Amino acid sequence: MKYPFRFYLEYAGYLAIETAMNWMPGWLVEPVAKGFAVLGFSILRIRRKVMLQNLAIAFPEKSERERRRIAFRSYEHFSWLILEFMRMHRLTPEQLARRIDFPQEAEFVEQFVKPEKGLVLVSGHFGNWEWVIAYLARLWTRKVAVIQKRQKNRLVDLRMAGLRQRWGMEIIYMRGAIRNALRALSENALVGLLGDQDIGDRGVYVPFFGWNASTPPGAAVLHVKSGAPLVFLTGVRLPDNRVKIEIQLISETPPALPTEEAVQELTARYTAQLERYIRRYPEQYFWMHKRWKNARPLSTQPAVTSESTPQS
Repeated sequence: MKYPFRFYLEYAGYLAIETAMNWMPGWLVEPVAKGFAVLGFSILRIRRKVMLQNLAIAFPEKSERERRRIAFRSYEHFSWLILEFMRMHRLTPEQLARRIDFPQEAEFVEQFVKPEKGLVLVSGHFGNWEWVIAYLARLWTRKVAVIQKRQKNRLVDLRMAGLRQRWGMEIIYMRGAIRNALRALSENALVGLLGDQDIGDRGVYVPFFGWNASTPPGAAVLHVKSGAPLVFLTGVRLPDNRVKIEIQLISETPPALPTEEAVQELTARYTAQLERYIRRYPEQYFWMHKRWKNARPLSTQPAVTSESTPQS
């Protein structure tokens, strides 16, 4: 299949950075991530305006200086995340295990791995979700599938998908995702997805930082339709750069409500968990997407400044 010439240029650039990252000593990752953060945030200013608008919506009580500091540290965190993802080509399961702290591991295995049933895992663009799902894929004794959006550059997309497959994950793309994920769950698979981007009227509107925000209902729909337990999880970056996995059971069995109401309630539950973590570690959230683009005010929505109104 032929692709636009720019796809090959972008892919070559991606491979060059990936190769450099995989041969680079581990101690260099942090300063390189800081360098990318300075370049992207302070010099090129890529999506900086969106980040600061989002932070004004989420934290109107913070000063502009505080929000700029959070935005820069978020840029640094996600530069680090991308570099760590690239370095997973050479990472071994044993090396990954040394970088993971999972206090609830025995509980997770006993409650979810040992029973012959599927599991729906939902998270957000927070912390290091790549390491988390890779680690859990090693614990799970059955099929593991992740739902992801296809990258615009198909060459980069195939490269990234290949890395996830190397760690034991099957890729489910967005088109037909519910049908394919339900099939996987019927085979007692673990299905993981991120559920925190604005998808307009295709989403359900649930409270998020004081606004009714459009939120993907996929995780809730899978739980209601399959009956598989629904669990929220995070991978918090620790000061020593290990990642701590924390899980919260959202629902063991679907609520006895009409489907639409059940999906609404469940989506609100895991979105509230995500907000709780973001408030604790705001620098570990991906502030670059227009999370409140189609947000609607809550009935008790306080007055806000023009700086903190949802993006158009």
